Amino acid sequence: ITEGKTDFLKEVVDYTGPKYEFETRINAFTVLKRLLYFDEETVANAKSASQHWNGKLSGAAKEYLTYFGKSNF
Repeated sequence: ITEGKTDFLKEVVDYTGPKYEFETRINAFTVLKRLLYFDEETVANAKSASQHWNGKLSGAAKEYLTYFGKSNF
């Protein structure tokens, strides 16, 4: 990833966190999956989201974790 893209990535990773509504978080997980990107913060947010009461959010988070082989949620 080139230097100019790192600010964009940090913003998208931030969107996976609990301070955003579920649709924003789902979209962020989808974008990061398409970019083949994961880091500790995103995995932690996905693990938390995988336990969320909202089935759409938990499903997207589980899919993200499974895709990267981090499915020990």
